[in-house]
Amino acid sequence: NNSTQLELILLVYRFLNEELTIYAQSIQAQRRRQILNQIQKRLNDILLCLIRISNDLLTIPEQHERLTQTCLLCVNSFLTWVEYNHFEQYELFLCELFLKFFQLNSVKLRHASFECLLSLVNKRLARRQLQQQQQQRNKRIASAPSSALNSQQEKLFLNYFLGDNTLEIFYRLIISPTDSIEQLRSIVTNDHINCLKMLGQLLVKLSNYLLQLFQQLATKSIDDNDFLTFVNERTRSFLQFLLLLNQHPFHLLSLNSYQALNLFIIRQTTLLSNEQFCLKLIFNLKQSLHRIHFPPPSSSSMSAAFIDNENEILKTQYMHNQQCFIYALFEYDSEEQFFWKFFSQYRSELQKLIKSFIGLFFTETVE
Repeated sequence: NNSTQLELILLVYRFLNEELTIYAQSIQAQRRRQILNQIQKRLNDILLCLIRISNDLLTIPEQHERLTQTCLLCVNSFLTWVEYNHFEQYELFLCELFLKFFQLNSVKLRHASFECLLSLVNKRLARRQLQQQQQQRNKRIASAPSSALNSQQEKLFLNYFLGDNTLEIFYRLIISPTDSIEQLRSIVTNDHINCLKMLGQLLVKLSNYLLQLFQQLATKSIDDNDFLTFVNERTRSFLQFLLLLNQHPFHLLSLNSYQALNLFIIRQTTLLSNEQFCLKLIFNLKQSLHRIHFPPPSSSSMSAAFIDNENEILKTQYMHNQQCFIYALFEYDSEEQFFWKFFSQYRSELQKLIKSFIGLFFTETVE
């Protein structure tokens, strides 16, 4: 009974937050202000209470999966609109907490915790963008304590999201959960797809975050060489991670990984002055432009021939196409619909990246 009552309370808060944000246009401004004022009066108490409940639920998630999911989504509904300073002191604890939930053997909790992780990155990114806007308006703000770069905190935050352990968790749990085609059919569900979509969003957000950090480092004199080395190492690992995802069978995640790489190509070209990196990117682009070659459904003998083929390249390509096929037909009714609704956009986005990439080596001249 207590858990049911708690779940109902959490749902009420979540719906109130959605009314304040998602459905804000459909309610009167006065009504919105009333709700906002009432919640803000007790916001610190509410957030702390929610964090404690989430932490307690971590020890018994199997017995209360629905309650835990509701709690995480309720926390996220607050993270979407509260000011950064309201949860800044809990930020690193929340990163660790959500990553622990992410590793549990529940796709629903993985999905909910991923939403929270994405909100944390969004908030931190929005805060940095605001700081940069302030600095542009008033140069004196650059020397203010509020805009100072806390290298230790940055290091901890980046390590939570871009540390080798975290990247390995993402890879093992949602990027490559199985090598079996049959198992993949059962793994690909709405929650799994949503996790992949959020990972794609996270890649683009983290790329923007890193690039803004580099921009900030360029305008400040940082004596902490260990921090600079750490940022460069994490960025290199992240770029390798993006290259790995270029060939992921879920088309949207593949696209997001290319979009994230394109941000670096445009804004931080020195990071890409690596021959192996460039060759790998060229290879990936070549593969991706001819990404989908679905075999005809009646070709079971052809399928067997591909699997038994001693040519490892052909065998790998065939298996990859089969995986792409599973993801595509989960979201689309037919191959034709997939090509019509998505693949043309996919190829046009790749063409943008190719143009940016070529621009690294050949500058346009106007005669």
